[in-house]
Amino acid sequence: VLSVHSSMAYEWRDTTKSIFEEYFETLSVAEFIKNRPTLELTYGFSQPTLSKTRYPDDFTSTFDIDFRYGFTRTTYRQLPANLIYVAGEYVIIASNSYFLKPSFMEFEGNPTDAWRFGLGYANGYGYQLGADSRLVFFHGGNILWNKVNIEFDKPEDDKYDYLSKFNETMRFGHSFEIGVKYQFLPTVHLKAGYEHAIFFPGYEFPEWVGSFTPEILIQRIIDFIAIKRSKDDPTNFPIIVTAVKGIVSFAFYELRRNQAYWPFKSDQPMNYDTFKLGFSFVFD
Repeated sequence: VLSVHSSMAYEWRDTTKSIFEEYFETLSVAEFIKNRPTLELTYGFSQPTLSKTRYPDDFTSTFDIDFRYGFTRTTYRQLPANLIYVAGEYVIIASNSYFLKPSFMEFEGNPTDAWRFGLGYANGYGYQLGADSRLVFFHGGNILWNKVNIEFDKPEDDKYDYLSKFNETMRFGHSFEIGVKYQFLPTVHLKAGYEHAIFFPGYEFPEWVGSFTPEILIQRIIDFIAIKRSKDDPTNFPIIVTAVKGIVSFAFYELRRNQAYWPFKSDQPMNYDTFKLGFSFVFD
């Protein structure tokens, strides 16, 4: 099959190749492995929660400042005209705190003040709208470490002892993200997204692997299948792939919301649900 991209470059595609051959061929092309330095800054509204059975009071809503530095890759290979595949890795430094709220806002509950760091990966498909314009739908996952300070008056109640597993203690966790990026200048992208992060009261390696692996395998299967199906409905393809990946992660994280290592019997994690808005800067 002979195709023409917006750059007017002609490319031969062998449609007889398997899903795995096409996927790994995509990873091997020089255009794909050209890493472009990327800076990202987002600000968002967040809600930390613990299970009511372990902590009866509410936390205040918080705000989140998230800074990331990493690399972004883009390829057109194996895709219909005007569709693109974008992927990248990054490091994260973030603060999630009641004290980052706008001065005119007030919330009830116990304030929290947290900072975190970690590593992440995101990928997605989108539309090349013009020479310096594109719309990309993305899904990502992050490995994180979080330290939170919780302000509360401790009564004589065993339920409050559970807070000591998180309060002023560095805790391991992870998150998933889903969202959209719109490039409107040569290096500037507007980003909007949702993130659900969970942090564990302790670290049980076998249970964590058993809980985390099925989600990762399903996500990679979706990646394999997506390349083969991109030509079936190119108009809706980026939205469909991102929606399917987001639904899978959303389901797994909701199952873990009150049971950290679902499906294994485990204690409740600390959750953060965050809606973000910000900018990405991708440099050549």
